[in-house]
Amino acid sequence: MKLSSISIGLVTLFLSFPFTSTGQNTSESKLTGAWSFNYEAAFESMNNDTKAVFNSLNEAPRKAVENLYKDRQMIFGNDNTFKLVLSDGRSSEGVWELNPNGKILKIKNEATSKVYPYKVLMISEEKLIIEELETKSNAYFKALHFVKLNH
Repeated sequence: MKLSSISIGLVTLFLSFPFTSTGQNTSESKLTGAWSFNYEAAFESMNNDTKAVFNSLNEAPRKAVENLYKDRQMIFGNDNTFKLVLSDGRSSEGVWELNPNGKILKIKNEATSKVYPYKVLMISEEKLIIEELETKSNAYFKALHFVKLNH
């Protein structure tokens, strides 16, 4: 009788915990879809010293940086395919992977086999902020801000 009471107690305890999916984690499902670079948010998050250097650039190099980032899209497929599309129409393709805790995103360029690791600072149904882990010292944007196009 005592064993039966313990079994019922354990089953009750087990059933009281919320179920979690063993399939695709929520960060992965939030990530899939098309994202557009939010230039204004990325510029606002720039630290003051970097912003001062950027603003001191002549118009041509400043416009070149803006054009490289503005209207950039990242598309994360359900099948872990990835596509980067720049505003001038150039693109690159590859695959993406999110680590189990959803904090590290790796994008592998198909043509070069180079892997680009990013720290996921924030992800929601409509907003993504990532940070390059192997940032060049002259990078203007440390945090890359995106908004979801199809949510």
